[in-house]
Amino acid sequence: MKAQSVGEVSFLLRRLEPRLAWAAAACTAWAALVLAPQNPTPWALALYAAGIGFWSRSFPAHRQWLMAVRALLLLEGAFVLLVQGGSGGPAGPFFLGPVIVATAYSLALARPWAVAIATLAFAQFAAACWLVGVSDWRIALAEAGVLCALPMVGMLFGGALRELDTQVEQARRDRNSPLYNQQGFFTHGAQLFEECRRLKRPFSLVLLDGCALREACHGMGRMPSMKLYQRLAAELHAATPRNGIAARLDASEFALAMPGLSAERARALLRQHLGEPPRVALRSRGELVTVPLGMLVVEAGPGARSLEDLYDRMHGDVRERMGTSLPSALDDSSTQAGLLEDEAFIPRHALPTEPMELH
Repeated sequence: MKAQSVGEVSFLLRRLEPRLAWAAAACTAWAALVLAPQNPTPWALALYAAGIGFWSRSFPAHRQWLMAVRALLLLEGAFVLLVQGGSGGPAGPFFLGPVIVATAYSLALARPWAVAIATLAFAQFAAACWLVGVSDWRIALAEAGVLCALPMVGMLFGGALRELDTQVEQARRDRNSPLYNQQGFFTHGAQLFEECRRLKRPFSLVLLDGCALREACHGMGRMPSMKLYQRLAAELHAATPRNGIAARLDASEFALAMPGLSAERARALLRQHLGEPPRVALRSRGELVTVPLGMLVVEAGPGARSLEDLYDRMHGDVRERMGTSLPSALDDSSTQAGLLEDEAFIPRHALPTEPMELH
């Protein structure tokens, strides 16, 4: 199984990051409402944090450095609150701002990034104490202890949680590429589908038939075959929107979930990366090998109840029109073991969701 890259952000963390910023915005707005309703600065910074949350949702972070940048921006907003007049200064209630940001991101980020964010939060708190001054240093020292302790606890728990999250993410990945496998596609894709339906946004599903890919690999040898498959996987990965996912469902069927895109926009994006008609090409032994791909793009209508329902409907339409399923039946004589062979199939309704006792 292909290991998750160092510094990569899992699907779960990408989905949770906007909520971290929105939580900071909600806390700031509540404190402003209760303590300083006439002060415009906290309200403006609450909108600022909410904007970072919407940025995180529209452009999910696939690498940890981008999450760290957003944490830095949230800390800058919290620092402004600490030093602006009328907030109570470092000993006031807005002291919780940097505590929330540093603790939340210490759970999500790898330790080097989490240490950097926590150190910056402490440095900003110390700078605010020096710039604004405090009436009671005992309170400031107690708050400094909280600001040190909570992110440290977050790092300890975050390491264990991220290890578990990494194992789950790897189980949902294709063995030989950055694509997801069948389980990952229908698990994560279902969340994207439901979100689009709830927000009344378009959702497009793309299916690609790569039967010709396996046929081309028979006479190419293992290394050229591997490069050809990786080329296709890279093109699909590049064609996927930042908030979408791409997957290999079986030996020669690939799928892309494209939230927020109409069928026409999804088709145009695929043409940009795969050409018209869709294909993948590789130069092998001095010759250019071009493999055509069958493509079907459907935008979810009001009758689609779920991602699996939409997928089944697409296959049903193909069977009615062509008298065969997508992809076509394949022989199992390929020499590219582990590359173009089906993974062990488990029906989606039979995937375990709870621990089971062994007898």
